[in-house]
Amino acid sequence: PAWEAPEADLLLEIPGELVLARDARAHRDYWPAKVLEYVKPQNPRQRPKYKVLFFDGTVKAIEPDLFWTTTDPEFATCQVCVYSQCCG
Repeated sequence: PAWEAPEADLLLEIPGELVLARDARAHRDYWPAKVLEYVKPQNPRQRPKYKVLFFDGTVKAIEPDLFWTTTDPEFATCQVCVYSQCCG
């Protein structure tokens, strides 16, 4: 059978889902962000991604394991970066 790209998570409101997201796997801190769109993988070796808008205006496509939604228990317990401590 031919490979088919997975669909977006139907539980996410796209666009508009509010999340806490990391911009890279190496970073521990999460930032407020909004999911803008789903980015389908083009081949079986690629992972699905979501384009998110971080609160500072940065837009980045990240894998779904780099963000938590308000329905995830980790949303309430993850380490959120305080802008004045991280950037000011």
